[in-house]
Amino acid sequence: MRKNLNHFLLFVLFFWNVCFFISVIPQKSYFRSSNNETFEEDHQGIELRVPEEDLNEIVWQPIENSLDLDFLKERTIVKTNNTSVVEYDIIRKIETITPRREVGVDSSNEMHSESIFPPDDRQRITNTDEYPWTSICKLYITAEDDTNWIGSGAIIDDFHVLTAGHNVYLHDNGGWASSVEVIPGMDGTYEPFGSAMVTRMRSYTFWTEDEMVEHDWAVLTLDTKIGDYTGWLGRQTASPSHSIYTETVHTAGYPGDLDYGVRMYYTSGSGDSADEFNHWYWLDSAPGQSGSPVWVDDGSNRYIVSIHAYSYNNVSYPNFGTRLNQDKFDQISIWLNEDSANPLPDLRDSGVEYSGFSPYQLSLNSSTLDILSYIENVGFVSVGAFEVSYYLSPDSTVTTDDHLLGTDDITSLDVDSNTESTWSGSIPMSIQDGNYYVGWIIDPDNTVDEFNEDNNNQVIENKTVLVDRTAPSSSIFYIPKSGTNKIDKNTVFSLNAIDTFGGSGVNITYYQVDNGAMREYSHEFTLAQFNLGTHKISYFSIDNLQNIEEVNIEVVIKLDLSDADLTLRIGVTMVIGVLEVGVYIFIKKRYFEIRKFK
Repeated sequence: MRKNLNHFLLFVLFFWNVCFFISVIPQKSYFRSSNNETFEEDHQGIELRVPEEDLNEIVWQPIENSLDLDFLKERTIVKTNNTSVVEYDIIRKIETITPRREVGVDSSNEMHSESIFPPDDRQRITNTDEYPWTSICKLYITAEDDTNWIGSGAIIDDFHVLTAGHNVYLHDNGGWASSVEVIPGMDGTYEPFGSAMVTRMRSYTFWTEDEMVEHDWAVLTLDTKIGDYTGWLGRQTASPSHSIYTETVHTAGYPGDLDYGVRMYYTSGSGDSADEFNHWYWLDSAPGQSGSPVWVDDGSNRYIVSIHAYSYNNVSYPNFGTRLNQDKFDQISIWLNEDSANPLPDLRDSGVEYSGFSPYQLSLNSSTLDILSYIENVGFVSVGAFEVSYYLSPDSTVTTDDHLLGTDDITSLDVDSNTESTWSGSIPMSIQDGNYYVGWIIDPDNTVDEFNEDNNNQVIENKTVLVDRTAPSSSIFYIPKSGTNKIDKNTVFSLNAIDTFGGSGVNITYYQVDNGAMREYSHEFTLAQFNLGTHKISYFSIDNLQNIEEVNIEVVIKLDLSDADLTLRIGVTMVIGVLEVGVYIFIKKRYFEIRKFK
């Protein structure tokens, strides 16, 4: 009996001391997230690298640089060939060839792209917003191989431009140009009438297939009746021996050797001679001026007689271009009448400067978006009912595959008029959080047959709308003293909150201990003022769009075990243990002595 009692007392003393030591040893750090997952803290950082965007500057070259002048000057034969009218729809990328009669031609030689006959008497035109300079055009040409070129041209009616064939059909750069922008009266950055885009290009196969300088010419159809504002030059033809080809002639365009080709220059001089297909004259020219009109002035009217295109490699010889002979003069009239005989409307946006939307941020509780745009008809006839569909797009190109918001029904629109189009509504819940461009498509189903079907899309590129319908995510951090939730009065708590990637950002974080007051979190805190026992810490965050996070709860047990007391408690434990052993030995010794004495 006495032996069992001794063993029991020793076991109790040992077990009590082991438990005490375990309770005062600090544990690992833990990070508890709002979804109640626990992770061992590793303090590793994440570095995000955003590559710098490499933007290549666009280089615009004089169109003359695209010509194979060696090829042209080597052609010394006289050639007879069936020429054909060739038409290219730049929007639909469709070429149509119509056969024509036989034409006899002569070749040329020793050509290059510029000749200045000293002294250089070219004059800069500053009043480019006054007629006749309003009809002189700067051409920005993008070839099929994405090279960029500059040229000149002249407006010949309300929506057609006359220019050189090599401005729009580039034999060594993929053939037909992929886009041509026409800017009448341009003077540096000043564009008094804005610009128009070419929708159709016409020439002869003698140029597109045979590259013959006798037929280096083209007529361009524009997407808007810009000539109604600029006015245009007339046209004239006569026998090659007529005096109009040897008297004073004039030209204006955008030579690339002066002011980087962005300002208009004019010159006049004597005509030299003409044959059936070409006209020679003593007019200064430089690369960039191909397509410039060569006109005569009878004192009250100005008439184009030729299209400037080439120079010889010797200033002893005049420059020359394609003459408007009777065939070309008549063909221009046919082409202009063809476009006017089938008038169509042309719907487009009036420009992002007249458009807008609000607000710029959308949340779960505030998801109504308002969009405003103006639609205009720059075609040739009125149009009936059509739709405007509005979209959110992850990029700056809006298509029917983007997120459809809704449509606006327009009942009709007259020629040269515009109308307001609006849409207001809630964005679909299927749209995920992120930044989106706002755009719209006019007549998205192509129910209206338009003159230009390629100008119906518009997007606001300088602003985006943020969709943020996700609340922030908060987490609590502390170092427990034992297990996963044991703390003492000195345990430090910190809260952290993050918003979704690209979200509106965290606005505020709140926390509450037990049933106390809700407090705004601004710095670390402890539970020193609270009693020992179990406590509940509630916390949540709100972002800048007032998306509110669900409340998170962390339960902790406060013990009277602070780091400051640790050394003392260990010492006390050891003393108590020693005393207990001494007392035990003393009692046992006295007990045996008494027993022995008895």
